[in-house]
Amino acid sequence: MKSNGIDICYESFGDADDPVMLLVMGLGEQLIAWHDGFCEILADHGFRVIRFDNRDVGLSTWLDGYGDVDVAGLFTGDLSTVRYGLSDMVADTAGLLAALGVSRAHLVGASMGGHIA
Repeated sequence: MKSNGIDICYESFGDADDPVMLLVMGLGEQLIAWHDGFCEILADHGFRVIRFDNRDVGLSTWLDGYGDVDVAGLFTGDLSTVRYGLSDMVADTAGLLAALGVSRAHLVGASMGGHIA
C-alpha cells in the first residue's frame, strides 16, 4: 500500500466492518512481532486489526540510498545523518489509514510505536 510516498506492508485480521485497531510496532521490529494469535484474539473481540511494517523494516520501503546514520554522532547531538524523523513515521501511519479508507481507529503502540501512535 502506498503511503507518504513509500510502500507500507500491512496485514489485516477480522471483519472489515468492525472498528479498526491499528498496531504500531517499535524500532526495528516487523509486523510479525504482533503475534498472529494476539491479533486473532483482538479480531474475535470485534476489531478489524491492522498491523504493518514501518519504513526501513520488513517488507516496507527501505531508504538505503540515503547512506548510513552516524549512531555515535546521534549521542552527541549531531543529527546531520538522520534520514527522517518521527513526524515522517506518523505521516506514514496516517497515510496508511487514509489509503485503507479508515477515518477512525484505536491506536496501540509498542515502544517507539507508542510515540508514533
